[in-house]
This record gives sequence, structure tokens and C-alpha cells, in this order.
Amino acid sequence: MPPINVMLREMEKRILKSIQQLGDKLDNADPCRYDTEEREDVLAEVTQRCDDEYINLKVESTDVFEEVKEDVERVLNQVDDDVKERIEMMQDELDERVESIALTTAVAAAEKYVKETLLNASWRIDGSMSLQRET
Repeated sequence: MPPINVMLREMEKRILKSIQQLGDKLDNADPCRYDTEEREDVLAEVTQRCDDEYINLKVESTDVFEEVKEDVERVLNQVDDDVKERIEMMQDELDERVESIALTTAVAAAEKYVKETLLNASWRIDGSMSLQRET
């Protein structure tokens, strides 16, 4: 199927051509040329052609709108998928950072605890070491 803008441009050209042809016929019409029955036949034919063209344009415009709707839905689904993927990536990144910070904090706390314990250690007379912390 051709692009939407091409389809709409073609529809517009057809409408303008129909209007131009109708205008030309009306400008060149001689009111006395046809009798009443022939005039009614001509008007019925013009009406039928206009109705047919209207129906064709309506069908085409419905197709165009359906195609636009499908394109919009496709784009929205793609954007939705991209956003979900980006959120998952950010969540994974955040989890890694939190885990890294927690590990760094735990290591620092353990080092501080060991350092304070060793700084508060005392030697006993018998040569043993007491690691009891003062609180």
C-alpha cells in the first residue's frame, strides 16, 4: 500500500477533478437543450456518479484511517517496549549500585570493627590476648 500522504493527495486530486468537471458541465449546459425527462436522466446519472465517487472516497478514507491507526498502534507498542526495556535496564543498574554500596559499607563497617577491637585488645600477664571490647 502506498504511503498515507500519497493516498490522501490522490484522493484530493480526484475530488478537485470531479468538482472541475462538474463545474465545466454546468458552465456549458444549455437549459433549453434537453426536455424534462432527459434532464432528469442526466441529473440522475450525475447524482449516481457523485454517489459512486463519494462511496469510493469514503472507502479509501476508511482504509487510510485504518492504516494510520495501525501505524500509531505499532509506534505506541514500540515506544512501550522501549520504555519497558529502559526501565528494566535502569532497575538492573540500580540493583548493581545498591549492591555495590551495601558491600562497600559492610566491608568498611567490618574493617572499623576489627580495627577498634584490635586497638582495644589487651595483653594478659600470661601472654594471652584479650579481645573483649569495651562498650
